[in-house]
Amino acid sequence: SEEELAMRVSKAEEAVRKEFKTDLKVLKMENDDLRAEREDLDMQIISLKLDREEAEHRVGQVIKEAEKAAAELKAEVKKAERAKIQAAAVQLQKEMAEQHKKKLAETERKLKTQAEEERTDLLERIADLE
Repeated sequence: SEEELAMRVSKAEEAVRKEFKTDLKVLKMENDDLRAEREDLDMQIISLKLDREEAEHRVGQVIKEAEKAAAELKAEVKKAERAKIQAAAVQLQKEMAEQHKKKLAETERKLKTQAEEERTDLLERIADLE
């Protein structure tokens, strides 16, 4: 019976060893899976960091281009405002010249009328003297 007990103990020890080996293999496989997942996550983190840096760079470029476009637009607006002011000044000069021309024409007409009246007066006086 001691022999039997020793044999049972031996079988139990062997069963425990097999179970332990199986559990150890499972744990090693799970550990390998977790390590591989961690490596994948590390790679994803690196990829995301690179993507972020690239996006930040692109955003910086877009901001620079937008600032440049805004400056160019501002310069164009100033040019347009100057051109508008110059056009208004030319229009004002044109209107003033037109008014001056009208005044000159009116003055010329008055002077002609006055000269005609004086001529008529002189002719009448000459006729009276003759």
